[in-house]
Amino acid sequence: MNELLDKDDFLGLAHLLPEGAKELVRLIGFEPTFLLIKHHGGTHFPVGQNYNKHGKALFAALAEVIGEANAEKITLTFATKRHFFVPKCQTLMTELRRRKVRAEFDELSKDRPAYIAVKELARKYDLVESTIWYILKTIDVETIADISQMDLFSK
Repeated sequence: MNELLDKDDFLGLAHLLPEGAKELVRLIGFEPTFLLIKHHGGTHFPVGQNYNKHGKALFAALAEVIGEANAEKITLTFATKRHFFVPKCQTLMTELRRRKVRAEFDELSKDRPAYIAVKELARKYDLVESTIWYILKTIDVETIADISQMDLFSK
């Protein structure tokens, strides 16, 4: 479902992030956290000390996604743990999928019956038709336009 992840949606729905993702945002910022979740969400990422060949390869893989400065911050923060978990952000991803289903339904149902549009969406998103109907009856979770309104940077 990471193909659904869009930076603007990520920022607008940041209040749906799990605590682990918020910690990453505090450490390296929104943009690098967004990239890390997009590429490695739901996985444990090993942290190398950047001393030997294996450690340098791990550091390079991390730096390729989030940049060297941010990779260094993560290395220093998580070096004693030897790995860190990149959250999958399932609540946020589910809300993004629901928004996309509703938007696509609006488009599809312009030129075909609703039940046909629902059938197509169920196949596309690997969901059952009743779930698509349920999604269509729900509304978007509120977005936060100004991220400074969010209590992200306090513990």
